[in-house]
Amino acid sequence: MTNRNNKNKFEKQDEQEKMNEKVNKNAEDKHEDENTGAEIDSSTSNENATNGSEDSVNTKTPSPEELLQQEKEKYLYLYAQFENYKKRVQKEQQDLRKYGWSSHFLDLLAIVDNFERSLHYTSEEEKKSPFVQGVQMILQQIHQFFDQYGVRKVSQNKKFDPTYHDAADNEASDKVPEGEIIRTELDGYMIHDRVLRPARVIVSSGKKD
Repeated sequence: MTNRNNKNKFEKQDEQEKMNEKVNKNAEDKHEDENTGAEIDSSTSNENATNGSEDSVNTKTPSPEELLQQEKEKYLYLYAQFENYKKRVQKEQQDLRKYGWSSHFLDLLAIVDNFERSLHYTSEEEKKSPFVQGVQMILQQIHQFFDQYGVRKVSQNKKFDPTYHDAADNEASDKVPEGEIIRTELDGYMIHDRVLRPARVIVSSGKKD
C-alpha cells in the first residue's frame, strides 16, 4: 500500500515538473519574440534617422545672395503687374471721358434729325420767318455743343465704306458708278475716332439695263 502511494506521488511530481518546463519554455519563446521585434524596430528607426540625416545634408540652404535675387525677382514681377494695372486704369478713364456720353449723344441725334428734316422741306420764303431762323439757331448751337465733345458728321465720301456707311438700298444709275453713293438718307456721326452712328446711304448698282 505504501509503495502504491509513493508511486502516485512520484507520478504527480513528474507531471508538475513537465508542466513547469512547458511554462518556462513558453515564457522564453515570448521573450525572444519581444527581443526580435525590438531589434527590428530599432533597426528601422536607425535607418529612418540615417535617411533623414542624408536628406538634410543633401538639401542645400540658399545663400544670402540667392535669397536676395529671389526677392528682387518677386519685386520686379509685382512692379510690372502694378504698372500694367495703372496703364489699364488710365486708358479706361480716358475712354470714359471720350466715349462715356455716346448713348446720350445718340438720343440727341434723333432730335437733330427732326430739326434738319423740317428745315429741308421749308421753302425759301419760309426760311425768312423768325420761327424758322430760331430753329436754325438752335440746330447750330447743338452742333457747337457736339464739337466740344468730338462729335462730328461722317465725311461725305463718294465711295461706299462699310466702316462708315450703312447701305439702305441699291439703285441703278447711269451717272453714278457702281459701288459709289448716290445719296445720303441719314447723316452718320463720329465721336473722336469711333463711329457713333453710320450714315444710311443709297448705293449705285451700276448702269440701268
